[in-house]
Amino acid sequence: MALVLAALSMAMAAPPPLPGDERTEILASVNALVDALASNDHEAVQALLEGEGSMIRHDIRDPRKTDQTVTPFAKLREPNLRDQPVMIERLGIPTLFQRGPIAQVWVPYRFSISGKLSHCGIDAFTVVKRDDRWRVASIVYTVENTDKCKELAAPESDD
Repeated sequence: MALVLAALSMAMAAPPPLPGDERTEILASVNALVDALASNDHEAVQALLEGEGSMIRHDIRDPRKTDQTVTPFAKLREPNLRDQPVMIERLGIPTLFQRGPIAQVWVPYRFSISGKLSHCGIDAFTVVKRDDRWRVASIVYTVENTDKCKELAAPESDD
């Protein structure tokens, strides 16, 4: 009986989704954007970005010299015709907040170039719903040393 009560109390600890909760769609948009950026699919990138947002990269690998780079979404929408190494970004377990047509996704990631782990960090996506579609309105992320991947709970492999 105690086991049944414990199971019931754990089930009740996580509230059911609220009406209008669209977490699956939100995460699908974020994952699709990550995949489109990695594969240089500029048409998919265009469809998944909202308005005139930006991507802000915070490189914190050297605490004495943090580096911040801002890339307007207009630049991400341009096709990249250069040959590039194979880049793989794997997302970990996200934390997602949603209220109506806005959402925030905070997720650890690992980034590999040509099969070698380059860095890891945290991605923070602001996602908005317009015309019945979820689009990414901004991206902010950290670039951290590979010895921080476990602490961040980044995925352990590229699989």
